Amino acid sequence: MLRLCLAACSLWLLTVLPADAQSAYRPLRYEEDYRALKASTRANDLWDPLKFVPLNETGSSWVSFGGELRARFEGIGQPIFGLQGSTFDDYVLYRGLFHADLHVGEQLRAFVQLGSAFQAGRDTRPLPVDRHPLDLHQGFVDLSLPPQPDFGLTVRLGRQEMLLGAGRLVGLRDAPNWRRSSDGVRLVARTGEVRLDAFWMRPLILGTEAFENRSDPNEQFWGIYGSFPLRVLPDGRADLYYLGVDRRTAPFAAGVAREVRQTVGLRLTGRPGNWSYDLEAAWQGGDFGGQPIRAWGAWASLSHTFANTPLAPTVGLRASAASGDRDRTDGVLETFNPLYYNPNVLTPAVALGASNFVNLQPSIGLRLSPALTATVDWQALWRLEAGDAVYRPPLIPLVLAADGRSWLGSQLSTEVQWQLDRHCELGGIYSHFFVGDVLAGAGGRDIDFVAGWLTYRF
Repeated sequence: MLRLCLAACSLWLLTVLPADAQSAYRPLRYEEDYRALKASTRANDLWDPLKFVPLNETGSSWVSFGGELRARFEGIGQPIFGLQGSTFDDYVLYRGLFHADLHVGEQLRAFVQLGSAFQAGRDTRPLPVDRHPLDLHQGFVDLSLPPQPDFGLTVRLGRQEMLLGAGRLVGLRDAPNWRRSSDGVRLVARTGEVRLDAFWMRPLILGTEAFENRSDPNEQFWGIYGSFPLRVLPDGRADLYYLGVDRRTAPFAAGVAREVRQTVGLRLTGRPGNWSYDLEAAWQGGDFGGQPIRAWGAWASLSHTFANTPLAPTVGLRASAASGDRDRTDGVLETFNPLYYNPNVLTPAVALGASNFVNLQPSIGLRLSPALTATVDWQALWRLEAGDAVYRPPLIPLVLAADGRSWLGSQLSTEVQWQLDRHCELGGIYSHFFVGDVLAGAGGRDIDFVAGWLTYRF
């Protein structure tokens, strides 16, 4: 880890820029556009010569290169609440991502991203998501209609990352070593401020050897996701979506069977002035081994930034809930499926899944400098239905006690992020989970979790 840190910091020292000299990198690297460098007369950044490499005299065909190096340390006391035998584990995760983005005119594009992931020090058997020597993480072709001033249409074929909305149901899985991607086809249409995505995907089965990742023949995922302005709300936008999933082997407290689930949802967002709001609700139906599915999830967050106050504090409040199965024997599955969400959304230690729960989470964030932020939050969690399990990611029953108790516990977390420049980021988080009577009754213990990471992007 020391060598990687020194190498990344050396690169940082070579590429220090004024804060406004370059824009930040995007979470989805294929969304970056460097065509503006075509007219640039000089390089403002060490990597500019690789960001726009013309392939013909007019520059209508070009290629861009980029990547990411990350080292992340994690230490966990009582992993999974100590319910699986281990009392302490600490390890380092290393990740490298490298991509090439080829544009042939305005209508043809190919994006290829290779990834490599390693881990050192884990006591338990390494998981494919943490250790994978080399594989194709993304590889797709875009076919687009000729550019129009008020309309765009692109068909994307191949392996790709997807992030929909706030990532509550379809996220990137960034904290683990290997980010999530899927094989399939995607249609993206844009007109004005309206965007529509339609897709059919097969998630990947992660192998342990090089170039062993493959589409899962037992799982498919499809949907339509639309985003558009909503003028009746202050600075409002709305997302309306339909998502479908078919898993041939799906484990729930009610049993293991084939799950064909449909999700319909609505999200409302806005940032009027110093306020920010985000409201989302989803309803699920379908079939689980011949049983009907009736489930739901809801999320709400509200925050206000005191921009004219020292340290510009942002005070926020979040609340969320996801349904559980009231009676595992009544022939109806009511457990919410959070689909392809980020597994550390509730607990940084990846100990609780986002099903059959309700939580309340106040927070305060401070801007210690233009590049340094700190956030502290406290979270209270309950099991929504005592007759259903407590789940851990991805959707695995952890505690099956049906004794009427509901208090899962509380969690105190603090996180610091320091954006040294547009390339280099340092971050750290510490959290302590105080187990409640549900987990304590099953033998669970408090969790201490600490993580620190260094990321270099170019």
